[in-house]
Amino acid sequence: DLDDVVSIVLDELGNELGADYTVVRLLTDDQYRLDDKPELFVTTSTEALRSFATMLDNRKPLCGRSTDEQNDFLFGDNAEHIGSAAVIPLVAGAKLGLLALGSKDNRRFSIAMGTEFLGQIGELVSAALAVQLET
Repeated sequence: DLDDVVSIVLDELGNELGADYTVVRLLTDDQYRLDDKPELFVTTSTEALRSFATMLDNRKPLCGRSTDEQNDFLFGDNAEHIGSAAVIPLVAGAKLGLLALGSKDNRRFSIAMGTEFLGQIGELVSAALAVQLET
């Protein structure tokens, strides 16, 4: 189910890619989902999403330092600990959301890093999530 997919993705990617923090933020306008899982779902009209609009449109992950606003949106209470992040758009036909990996280390996720592998991860995770979100 959806919870299993999200849990496995966060655990495995956090471990394999050396992230201190991992998070998935899924987009919805379904009030039930927003009320049921506020830590997972955000409304599509959330103002903080504007800073990720180009990334979602281009379907390209980004690595490096995020703004305080971006870190607050993605990592919540842990935002102050984020030195660098990798943010992966989740798109499968529709814009599903974001997958973010955060590190305390300022150099862990560098802007100079290649993002092809992260893009492939995003495609796979998007496909798995799309199936769960349809049900």
